[in-house]
Amino acid sequence: ASDETHTYELARHKVSSRHAPRVELYVGDAKIADSVLSIDLALVVAKVKLLIRRGRIMEVAVAGCEASATLKYGPHVLLQREAKELEFPVTLKLGEGIEIPAPLDLIKARDGAAD
Repeated sequence: ASDETHTYELARHKVSSRHAPRVELYVGDAKIADSVLSIDLALVVAKVKLLIRRGRIMEVAVAGCEASATLKYGPHVLLQREAKELEFPVTLKLGEGIEIPAPLDLIKARDGAAD
């Protein structure tokens, strides 16, 4: 196996989540309303680089991302925020590294499996 080190930049990708917390409103001990809010969160990660050596991911470098959040009550937008450039440079060193599995077609060819 070669000891050459290669750096690869990952493609842009989006990670999103939706939450629907229930809010109960009280006056004293009397419940007067039961409402559901909608929270949408999204991160667009575009600045991630992998350092590869001997078929293993040795480091992951993250420079930043874009983020957005929206809080709604029914159709009404209560709060909406976007950050186009969140910078948080960090490099994660992965010790002995994480093995990159061989593509399925190479495994099949190696094991003599038929399609």
